[in-house]
Amino acid sequence: MSKGAKYLLVSLPTSISPSNHVDEALTALRSTITSDNGTTYPFAIPNFKIGTLDALVQQADDLAKLEGACESVVGKVGDSLRNILDGNEETLQQHKTINDSAWRSFLGRLLENADLACRARGPVPAHLSVEQDQVPGR
Repeated sequence: MSKGAKYLLVSLPTSISPSNHVDEALTALRSTITSDNGTTYPFAIPNFKIGTLDALVQQADDLAKLEGACESVVGKVGDSLRNILDGNEETLQQHKTINDSAWRSFLGRLLENADLACRARGPVPAHLSVEQDQVPGR
């Protein structure tokens, strides 16, 4: 019975070699690991601009806040309509409009716009701006 393949991802500082060069560090690692124990391959990690991760975390927080705000507004409007219309669901459905269109059609356009924006592969702040513009009264 053959053993399943095992993969290990090892991160080492380049200081394990005297020159602090990546290729020399990989050579030092390869000299330690024999071919009986495995094969080593370099794995390039892209260099990010300073602050990229912080910006992404901030934008994720902004999206979460926007989602919460939208959910809260929709819930309050729904509750208010339900109270005004004494719980009449048929009439309530007639009043559920956004920018003079049914909420289903608005949601469809919103998803199409978001899909087009994502296909453009633009920066995340631009996507966030598009989503915020789609929310009325914001």
